[in-house]
Amino acid sequence: MDAPSELLGFVAERPSVEEASDACPSLEWFFWLAGAASAPLAAMVHVLGDLVERRVDGLTDGGKPLTHALQVARDCVARRATREQCEDAARSAEFAANELPATFRTVPGHGYAELARAAMWTARGAEGVMTARLRLEARRLEEAHRRASWLGGGIDIALSRSEDVALDAQQIATDAFHADLLYVIAACAEGGKELSLAHEGGDNDLVAEARTALTRRLA
Repeated sequence: MDAPSELLGFVAERPSVEEASDACPSLEWFFWLAGAASAPLAAMVHVLGDLVERRVDGLTDGGKPLTHALQVARDCVARRATREQCEDAARSAEFAANELPATFRTVPGHGYAELARAAMWTARGAEGVMTARLRLEARRLEEAHRRASWLGGGIDIALSRSEDVALDAQQIATDAFHADLLYVIAACAEGGKELSLAHEGGDNDLVAEARTALTRRLA
């Protein structure tokens, strides 16, 4: 899965992904483990976005492009925004990370650039979710056409409702669709890493917050 080598060693010492997740010391690793455990990718993006937004709300300057990126990401996952809008929002957050602090009248607060990059990765993850959904729905539409032709009926009787996308790690090597889902997981993990850098309290409380939020979304 291209996860960090340190994480692979950490998981190897534990009998299951679930136990590794329970003992996880890193927000970046938490998202890798959640993805490997087939957590819905949309839920993972929502959790990351909520974590980032709580910290962005505390900014006194420069928060607007970050808040915008997070809102567009949320809308994209909810199918209320397009991939193109998500791409634009991600670029705006990336620009904020690299350029906006130089325009501040005062020095930006601790972790501003990292928060901006975390917002960018949230939007990138949402864009990946939308791309994956479209590919899955195209695949299912093709299968429905084929089944309908066998049955001699209309496609409306053959097209199943598309559930949300999640990784099946066993299919990465044989199915390009599942291999492509790694992008979303990696985006969430990168966002988690940036958020950890911006957060002064350490990773333990962030991981606990993420675990609780993801559990609630899956309930």
